[in-house]
Amino acid sequence: MRNVLILSASPRRLANSDILADAAASGAREAGANVTKVRLAQLRIEPCDACDACQSTREAPCVKHDAMQDLYPQVLAADSLLVASPIYFFSVSAQLKLFMDRLYALGGGGDWTALAGTRLGLILTYGDSNVLHSGVANAYGMFRDAARFLGLQVVDVVHTACGGEGEVRQNPAALDAARLLGQRLGSG
Repeated sequence: MRNVLILSASPRRLANSDILADAAASGAREAGANVTKVRLAQLRIEPCDACDACQSTREAPCVKHDAMQDLYPQVLAADSLLVASPIYFFSVSAQLKLFMDRLYALGGGGDWTALAGTRLGLILTYGDSNVLHSGVANAYGMFRDAARFLGLQVVDVVHTACGGEGEVRQNPAALDAARLLGQRLGSG
């Protein structure tokens, strides 16, 4: 059974990205996967201070004692990661950026292979009807580069314009695309 970890990064309840993450979770469960969903906005994640304590050896943990200490083992145990974020001011949410910066601790001793082979799916929602003006390209570029560096396999990206709270519920194509992404991440 595959383990799928969903990281939902919107600070809003009933967020469009969170609704799509739930659709993806359903798809992953349909494929027989074990699914864990984490709402990053509900956690206390401190920013990386660039102290480099985590880089001394492969086993050196981050010195910060916050929610990331619980998330690191979940991230490492996941066969697939699904990241769902709204686009805020041309990039991902602050909650997701904090999480991503703290993944630096997984490269201790210069060994950046901890996540190699892990599959990655992305869900990005935005308010602008023009995808080129929305910031999706910026966010995707960041994920593409990080995935290449860490050895993650990007499976797919689901993105859609939907500004109003819960508006994506009226978009069956986006909901189906998210469910299918979940199935792909959850299948063996």
